[in-house]
Amino acid sequence: MLNKQSLAQLAITSLIITHPLSIKAAPANIGAQMSAAKQTLCLGRYLVDLPKNATLIGSRDDRYSGYEVTSFTTSRDTFDRALKEKEKKLSETKHKKDPMLLKLSKELKDGKILAYWENDFSDVGYILEAHLFSNHIQHTFKTEVIKDRLSAAVIRLENTIQKFIHRAENELPPQDGFCVQNGFIAGQMNAANGDFVQESTAARFQFKSHPDFYIEVSTDSLRGEAEENLLTRWSKAQGSLVGMFATQMASVQKLRMGAHPVGSLKGEEVLLSLPAEGGGRLHQFTWEVPGKPGLVMEPKIQIVMESGLNPTPNGPRKIQASLSNETAMELFDEIVNSIRLRPITDANGDKPVSATSAVPLGTLVASGQPSPQTGTWRCSERHEDVESGNTRVFKQGEIMPTITLLGKPGLLDSLAGKRPSKPNWPTVWRLVSIEKTP
Repeated sequence: MLNKQSLAQLAITSLIITHPLSIKAAPANIGAQMSAAKQTLCLGRYLVDLPKNATLIGSRDDRYSGYEVTSFTTSRDTFDRALKEKEKKLSETKHKKDPMLLKLSKELKDGKILAYWENDFSDVGYILEAHLFSNHIQHTFKTEVIKDRLSAAVIRLENTIQKFIHRAENELPPQDGFCVQNGFIAGQMNAANGDFVQESTAARFQFKSHPDFYIEVSTDSLRGEAEENLLTRWSKAQGSLVGMFATQMASVQKLRMGAHPVGSLKGEEVLLSLPAEGGGRLHQFTWEVPGKPGLVMEPKIQIVMESGLNPTPNGPRKIQASLSNETAMELFDEIVNSIRLRPITDANGDKPVSATSAVPLGTLVASGQPSPQTGTWRCSERHEDVESGNTRVFKQGEIMPTITLLGKPGLLDSLAGKRPSKPNWPTVWRLVSIEKTP
């Protein structure tokens, strides 16, 4: 049974960390880790540096345009046999209205699309899947679809997997797109074209030293309204928990709290030291960028680090952390400060490389970074929502600016012919044309 201290810690975690965590014991001398070679990983549209011996726990949680995207290692024979057996079972199982659960089977060059009733009494919609095989990896795109929209959903799925490229986990794609585990989906979605704009990824890592330690990195393009930011949630957590867990809250040490910008990313952080169940202290560190709903280039980003998780089945679940406060904060800062938008160094599709420049059209640069090419650049916000418009000319070496974002006018604003504005709003600029040399 959870004691009062455990309940307080659980409540704090649920109010601060909005991405669900699957905590497992991690595998052990932090100084050596920090000085060791690093690995750069592609998560969504961003890069992050971790110590070389940080290992992925389980699988990543990747979602793209309504699809759950998964992958695992297998052989071609096993892949073919498993699909054949699945299709056979679906064909032999009756549905209450149809002769069988299977509704569609379509061959692909390196796989198959299947649509089927989930069980014999389903009557609203189908499970729709694409199974692909490449380089000893099975990739699966899975979603649910209303039954009278199956044909259109199959076409959309086919269009999506045409943009999919297998990649090694240490491979950093040069073109625009979204990294998933063992793969990459090229380009961007466009809501104006009817695309379901959704991208999210989450990955959990542990270190080969300090088995009480883990870190999770996640990005989410958010749909609907923006969530409350991290510091606001923490303020509310304090207010709601002090009455219930006054003694336990008094033992929570705030190591650091406030703004923590990284380049153009307006991040916030809450770094806490909490009491362990068996005595001693442990860490719960969170860094977060709130993101802009529906903009895949500016997602919500969250990095969470915890220590003091007992790696053995014996004794209390939370134990004394194996890292000092100073060392834990140093490691956390090193990881957080490494996160950046993945640079686009190669054009794809309809974005040809200029014959007079090494910088391709479609190159992305965040606010605060120097322009690599004289030309016309367009930011990710809509033209009508940006003061002076979303398209501008910048010279090579010029620092890419923030924008003044225009909001939706209220009644008084409308009467006055004004719109509320947010100055110094960080954005991402895309190169759309290159100035010709006379």
